[in-house]
Amino acid sequence: MRLIIVIVCLVLVPAFSLVLEWQFDSVQRPQLESRCRALLDQAELRSVVVAMDHFHVRLTGLGRQPDDREKAAKLVRSVKGVILKDADNRILVPAHLAADFEGGTLKLKGWVDAESSRQTAMLMAARFRPEMPVLADGVRVNPHVVLGPAVEIDSMKVPSKVADFLNSIRPPSSLSVVNENGVIRLKGYLPSETLRGQVIAAVQAKPWEWPVEASKLYANTHVAQAPFTKGEALVSFLKRFADSPTPGEFSIDLRNGPRFKAMATPGMEAEWRRLLLPLSGAGKVQAEVTQMPSLMHFPGSIPQSPIAPETLVQVRAILRAQVIHFDRGSARLVPSEQAKLGPLVFAVQLAGPAARFVVAGYDEPGGEPGGAGGRLRPSRAEAVRSALGQMGVSKEVLEVQGFDAVRSPGVITEEMRRQSRRVELLVK
Repeated sequence: MRLIIVIVCLVLVPAFSLVLEWQFDSVQRPQLESRCRALLDQAELRSVVVAMDHFHVRLTGLGRQPDDREKAAKLVRSVKGVILKDADNRILVPAHLAADFEGGTLKLKGWVDAESSRQTAMLMAARFRPEMPVLADGVRVNPHVVLGPAVEIDSMKVPSKVADFLNSIRPPSSLSVVNENGVIRLKGYLPSETLRGQVIAAVQAKPWEWPVEASKLYANTHVAQAPFTKGEALVSFLKRFADSPTPGEFSIDLRNGPRFKAMATPGMEAEWRRLLLPLSGAGKVQAEVTQMPSLMHFPGSIPQSPIAPETLVQVRAILRAQVIHFDRGSARLVPSEQAKLGPLVFAVQLAGPAARFVVAGYDEPGGEPGGAGGRLRPSRAEAVRSALGQMGVSKEVLEVQGFDAVRSPGVITEEMRRQSRRVELLVK
């Protein structure tokens, strides 16, 4: 009898174990895994994988940040009946690096796998942005972080996450030229010290030789390349753009293309636009131009005539106040305008015998009757020079020139036409 009982037990125990194993696999384990999965999904930890070996749980997959490891473990351990050992928490976290630009300081934040990686990221950031101090106090170290495979960036091998970060702080190639109270300030990033030196030299163009401040124009081999930094087009344009009595403003970058705001003669503007063609490509040049008839009309123009500065101020004030106007289609001096000749004679005498002047003649925008080809401009100027000669002014100090009329934006009014039919004296 005892033998039969023993035999029955030997048969039933394995069978019972198989039944229990079947019940666990088909009922309990799916329920436990489902509870764990639901808790992880609610916490938005959908990339974490749950695997069970009986009641023991193993976690794998990826978290979004280092705290996700502990969050996932805490949620799983809250399910009754499961066991999660620290060694079975195999969740990895991709490295993350970002930067804040605060007060001229580059502040790194995120997480990496080791202190050596934190130091590497800080040193690399300093190479990409040498113009500012770099702090890495906001970067945490966690051994469960993965940096990703090595990739090449600027002929260097670095982990992919570090490369992504460096590309995010890589400065774009850019240049801005700003006139601040007579000082030309250069800002931006250029890919080489050679180009930086060429740009500074181009802006210091003769004969004006404006003071240039370029402490915020950086040469950095890690800048994002742009077509306008290649070749000689940029330097060629700057040489002509800076050669002006009143420097304007210019900027260029890859997103916006070339832009400038300046005073210019029609010829200067045409040349600038021609020189900008290689820099703008198919894009449009954004320009805000105040046209001037000649360089002598610029506020900052310096005459060739040897006149003392204080005397020059007086002479120019008199000349500006004595503009001589003409009737439409005529180059004849009317009596009412002849009265303005006396102050002009005084201004010429005040300037001294070494001074030279341009008698500048103009006509209406679009021309006038009998003035085809701009013939009225020099005729009007010659009429004034002859009249001044009759009043004792040597014709040798007066040069006749005709200039294109410069029209203001908008509708041309009758008063604007009258103001355009004129002659003025300019210190040469």
